[in-house]
Amino acid sequence: MSLPNFLVIGARRAGTSLLHHKILRGHPEIYVPVQRKEIHYFDLYYERGLAWYQSYFPSDEAAGRFRAIGEVTPDYLASAEAPGRIHQLLPECRLIAILRNPVEQAWSDYRYRRRGRNERRDFKAFLEHPAALSGGLYHGHLERYLALFRREALLVLLYEELIEDPRRELRRLTRFLNVPMIWSDPAAL
Repeated sequence: MSLPNFLVIGARRAGTSLLHHKILRGHPEIYVPVQRKEIHYFDLYYERGLAWYQSYFPSDEAAGRFRAIGEVTPDYLASAEAPGRIHQLLPECRLIAILRNPVEQAWSDYRYRRRGRNERRDFKAFLEHPAALSGGLYHGHLERYLALFRREALLVLLYEELIEDPRRELRRLTRFLNVPMIWSDPAAL
């Protein structure tokens, strides 16, 4: 079975669903699991073992159809364990971090939790919890990865720039993954 050659490591509430569902899955030379966006192998389910993880990816024979094979789990960015585990299994892996203004990210996370996770506190009380803003402390999170991976192995996209100029950001993404640009009108995504 094949393993990923790229991972989208984060951040939460920063456009990773758009990246997974509309961009990566829509490219014929990119494989991301259809059955599950966030596999969480390197942070939550590591003990399930390599065979479990590999079950999400194509067989070696089928993998030949794809230039890029990856997965999107935005919680990898803030995970203390994930960088070392990723480096141990996939030392040549390319990493993509899509980041968002931390205030907007916290507000989006709050609204998401209010809708589906029974968050009852007001936004001010929500922000008083240390975890509310810790996801947006990108410098420390990225430092853990850069201590293990070459700088050239990391692509940082900004959510706001992806929305503002999708053509430019998709060009950067496709060059990084070494796949052709296929979108004639990226704004239609």
